[in-house]
Amino acid sequence: MGRHQKEYELFVEGYFLSKSFEVTEPDGKTYIKYNSGGGMISINNIRLMDLCEGGDYSAIEVKFYLTIITRIKPSKNIFESGVVKLVGIEWEHMMNRRTFRKAVNNLVSGGYLVRTPIAKIFIIPPRIVCKIYRSEIEY
Repeated sequence: MGRHQKEYELFVEGYFLSKSFEVTEPDGKTYIKYNSGGGMISINNIRLMDLCEGGDYSAIEVKFYLTIITRIKPSKNIFESGVVKLVGIEWEHMMNRRTFRKAVNNLVSGGYLVRTPIAKIFIIPPRIVCKIYRSEIEY
């Protein structure tokens, strides 16, 4: 990533900060969360149904997105569990490069992926798919 590394990190951290909220549990601990789930992995069923049955996305685009979210590992780190690198050559077993570019652009325009300052890196919006565990805030 080189010279754009800092810009990329600030962009991703700012994005997730804008989507987060603090919750104080009965035990007095305060946590930062990115969705309304109990701090666990969650998928917005309405958005997923829209993706699958809405008619705006082809079967290959749906399969592509479901494969992306399946490959993301759950963690507390937003860079591991909220960001994905998509390179066309890695998806040649599923689609050609033209179809890959079209699928990525459609998913971005539909809000299922968010572009970052680095060309091949995208954010998975936590309100749609969240594999980021809640993190305790230490004061």
